[in-house]
Amino acid sequence: MCNGYRHKPGCACGFGPPYPWHISPKAPVGWDVLSILSTENFSRVLRNLGFSGDAAEQEVGRYKTHGFPVSGKVWDSLPVEEKEHLKDRFLSFFKIYRYEEVQQSEVKIDIPIFLLHSPQVANSKVTYKTSEKTTGTGSWTVMVLGFGTGSSQEFQLVNTSEFSSEAGECKLVRLPVLLQLTELNLFLGDKFLRKILRVEPSGKHPQEIMREGVKGRGKAACWPEHCSLSKISQVYPLAKDSPASISTYTEEFTSGVERDFSVGVEAFHLKGVCKAKVKREAAITLTIRLPGGHDYRMFRLKEPDGLVWERIRKKKPPSSQG
Repeated sequence: MCNGYRHKPGCACGFGPPYPWHISPKAPVGWDVLSILSTENFSRVLRNLGFSGDAAEQEVGRYKTHGFPVSGKVWDSLPVEEKEHLKDRFLSFFKIYRYEEVQQSEVKIDIPIFLLHSPQVANSKVTYKTSEKTTGTGSWTVMVLGFGTGSSQEFQLVNTSEFSSEAGECKLVRLPVLLQLTELNLFLGDKFLRKILRVEPSGKHPQEIMREGVKGRGKAACWPEHCSLSKISQVYPLAKDSPASISTYTEEFTSGVERDFSVGVEAFHLKGVCKAKVKREAAITLTIRLPGGHDYRMFRLKEPDGLVWERIRKKKPPSSQG
């Protein structure tokens, strides 16, 4: 069986070439820009820096008296030099606080995108591909938010070829992100306030990370009792069919799925959080191949997006007692 190192040419297993996903990182966006555009973003930075209660309200009040936030529409219309002026003005307002970078480290995390599964029956197969009805080039957009004074960054995942799960394989499409963790000392003037962990996507995106394809998971990860199921399920009644017969179905997942992701990270005895917003922008077409002899149920998942299967086992009739 293909393991990502020894596979036949043209293998579409998801663990090696051809890689079914292309990941495009966009330019990072600084915490200052996000704060300029939104009071909510500025308040989030304050919380990350340890401000709460009256102290946070006081900073938000100062922020507003200095003319912030600026609407996104206005920001987009400004020339580069005007944007730089606004950033300087924002940082000048905040310069009563300063921070020192102490040390850095990196950690890799996986942001789950889509879980693909098939019934644990020989000759079953579920194939994933972007629907032909999809408009535009994006399949998924993931915004990874910085923590503290960390930058945020958007990633786009494009499905470039189909991939499959066979006979109960549990496969996870995920975004591998390299995070940079920085220990900061936060000061008010010369007064030390506290230590903070800054968390942000690293500027480095090694190809060995970006090309890992789809990640296999243990079969237990796709057992319905271990998953967060939605109320959507579908039954395929094929128990009366011959096991030698194969039925094929096509299902489509529509666009519009959006969810939040959050995972804690730790370094230098400090804790932080990596948060992300995951959005599916493309419809998905699933081709489902099911052998007869069993009834099947397909469950949709709440988190991550995806599906899992179970064979519906018939209940034994109660034994008669004479």
